[in-house]
Amino acid sequence: MKNSILLIIAASIYTSFSWAEVYEDHSNPNLQLCKDFKAYLERNVDKPLQCGLVADEQFKGFRLPNLQPAPEGLGLRINVQARMVMSDSYQKHLDEAVRLDKGKRYRITRLDFNNDGNTESVLVEDYPDKCLQAPRYYAAYSSYVYDAKHLNIDSSFISSHKSYANQSGEPFFYDGRVYSVVITRANVYIYEPRDFRENKLVSTRAICSYRKM
Repeated sequence: MKNSILLIIAASIYTSFSWAEVYEDHSNPNLQLCKDFKAYLERNVDKPLQCGLVADEQFKGFRLPNLQPAPEGLGLRINVQARMVMSDSYQKHLDEAVRLDKGKRYRITRLDFNNDGNTESVLVEDYPDKCLQAPRYYAAYSSYVYDAKHLNIDSSFISSHKSYANQSGEPFFYDGRVYSVVITRANVYIYEPRDFRENKLVSTRAICSYRKM
């Protein structure tokens, strides 16, 4: 009953808002995506999209990746691995990753995340039970590209190899290319992941940006 009341309240809040593009650059090669995604946001204004994108038959060229539950321990291991790149304090980063692991959902897929013709292993994490209560500018989704051969989840050993890259947001397809969208209660940003450099995905400024009015 409590969850039902929460969803009804959330729906009433969403229907009182509309989305506006922060900028409309007619020289932007992604202008059609920006327009189509704005229409998608407006058609689905009654849905809490920060909790996850939804299928939409009216959105031509748009589809969601097939996400499967991640093997037990994989998500936590990748999170620890990601933190180990910043320093060598294993216990500190393990404790922090375990603390933040509560309530997380981990799913995996295979896709060409940076559109370079090669397929990567991708871990997608989110907080399905906390997204509606999230702060106004909080994004629930994050995606990691990883190399499975460097992630032995049956061992406590954390490889020093830089075997991951991180991109905020939830992946989706548009006209055969992969994009990542960051959705908060207040803003939406779409990125096109580029190259891998120093263990990070290179994304310039958002190619599409919206704010709630």
